[in-house]
Amino acid sequence: MSYLNQEVFIRNGREQHWFVDLFPGKVRLQAVGDRRLYCGLFDEATYRRAKSRGPLRFPFRFGSDRTAFDRTYDIAQRARYYVVVRVGAFNPPGGNIHVILDPAGW
Repeated sequence: MSYLNQEVFIRNGREQHWFVDLFPGKVRLQAVGDRRLYCGLFDEATYRRAKSRGPLRFPFRFGSDRTAFDRTYDIAQRARYYVVVRVGAFNPPGGNIHVILDPAGW
């Protein structure tokens, strides 16, 4: 069972956002692309703060973009979370990205 399994084309310098309702436990977020990408899972408060500052305001460290992302997160309580993927601005015209969010251990 996947919470999210999507393949999308994202133009360079743009983001794609998804929301998922998660339960306590561990989840694994993976993203693979043919261009360098930033990826992260954000709780609702962090997501709303970043969105209120305008587009492309998510706390991705400059230079941390890669063609693959794989991280496990510990979800403490049932809540809405947001997956955000950005293709770096220096990767024209953009790239095909495959994003998977699964319970860890699947």
